[in-house]
Amino acid sequence: MTPQETSDAPSTTTARNGVLPGQSCLNCEADVTGSYCSGCGQRARTGRITFPRLLRSFVDHLISVDSNLLRSFQALVRRPGAFIRAFLLGRRVGYARPLPYYLAVVALNGAASAVLRHPAETAADGDLDGSFWDENFVALQIGLAFGLLMLPLAAARRLLHRGAGYSVAEHFVFLLYVLAQSILIVLVVQVALWPFGIALSGDAEGLVWLTAFSGFVLWASRGFLVESRWKVALKLIAAFVMLLVGVGVIGLIVQQFASR
Repeated sequence: MTPQETSDAPSTTTARNGVLPGQSCLNCEADVTGSYCSGCGQRARTGRITFPRLLRSFVDHLISVDSNLLRSFQALVRRPGAFIRAFLLGRRVGYARPLPYYLAVVALNGAASAVLRHPAETAADGDLDGSFWDENFVALQIGLAFGLLMLPLAAARRLLHRGAGYSVAEHFVFLLYVLAQSILIVLVVQVALWPFGIALSGDAEGLVWLTAFSGFVLWASRGFLVESRWKVALKLIAAFVMLLVGVGVIGLIVQQFASR
């Protein structure tokens, strides 16, 4: 039987919601009683692949991804701690997962940096194809490296907030969402300064990011942890110290092995 015959075969039985009684899912072969398979989630009605269907599927997926990102952004702006806590408790449909959300923000920041980082000065130096793109590629790498640094920071927070009951992975989810929002805050500051010819870079950009990240951690912790903000602030400082000490120790070990 051809795919066309499978999807469009006539039947003397009345269809309900477009699904014939006794129809099986073409993906997992489970019995289908609605518009979607209860076993794997595939649509009950599938037809042959055509270019219009490919285009419609792509547009539907793109809209779904965009709406999930936007819905997550809105939740992180309004009630970040409560949203992340609800996400960890299982309320996840319709929201972007932490890693895709973070990667989308890093990509957006990298694209925006290519526009906002003094392109006129670089072009005047005759090195538009060199240092300008190298600088923005490095910025993208730094954004990804910050995501990796959240792993030891999550481990430190697990030790400092043991009473909260969150695992290292759950603290990592919290930090990824917070890190993404802090990058967006820095991006908003850059956009606000751009008309005045001011570009954040180096220590100034790092200071703005550290302020945004620390402030957002304190704000998001309001609905995520049951501790007071003072305790959260002190433990955040302690976590940063633990992170710096750990990175320093690893750096010394690597330097010792490299010098041999």
